[in-house]
Amino acid sequence: MKALGFTLDEVGRLLTENVDAAELRRMLMLRRTEIERQRAEAQIRLAEIEIRVRQIEQEKTMTDLDVLTKTLPALMIVGARETVPSAELMRERCTALHDLTCAYVGSSGLGTTGQSFALYYPSDEGIDVEMAYAVNLPEGHSPEVTDEPALLHELPATTVAYSVYAGSYDDFGAVGRMHIALKEWVAETGRTSNEPVRELYLQPPSDSVDHYGVMELQYPLR
Repeated sequence: MKALGFTLDEVGRLLTENVDAAELRRMLMLRRTEIERQRAEAQIRLAEIEIRVRQIEQEKTMTDLDVLTKTLPALMIVGARETVPSAELMRERCTALHDLTCAYVGSSGLGTTGQSFALYYPSDEGIDVEMAYAVNLPEGHSPEVTDEPALLHELPATTVAYSVYAGSYDDFGAVGRMHIALKEWVAETGRTSNEPVRELYLQPPSDSVDHYGVMELQYPLR
């Protein structure tokens, strides 16, 4: 039993108490579940180590991309969504979607939490994007299907790999490279998800020439 990972206290209980076969089986099943969890965590860490090793071998230096993971709670959001046909139209259309979202929030009387973000859904044609705000849902209020261009719906709880970008929101090349690096990181771990990728705006772009801001790129993990 000690070799299977049981503590001395647990082994002592088995020796001194009249533990029947059903109780012993229950203890073994719990231990198996714990070992499986540890194995899954170890596999993720091994994949992360392999990613770092390959990055160093390819670039001869440590990457400046710092990837972390965390679990996010479910959120109620208001968002306006459409498929934008080209990257050149993204600024114009995202601004329009943002305005539609703000208008819905104002007309519905919902209060926002201050969190704003973009959601990018898997798409074979164009860029399927939703501009959204997290909202505080009054007790007893439930999402309803409406004819509004912006909709209230739930963003489910999920675990994400994330990294923080600080710089010009107009530097699409830098933001794009970070998206690519994160996507590759997730693919290497074997946990690619079909949930939408999130861009959480920690600091909206300033009105300065370079539109400096801070965003957190979040890739859901399977």
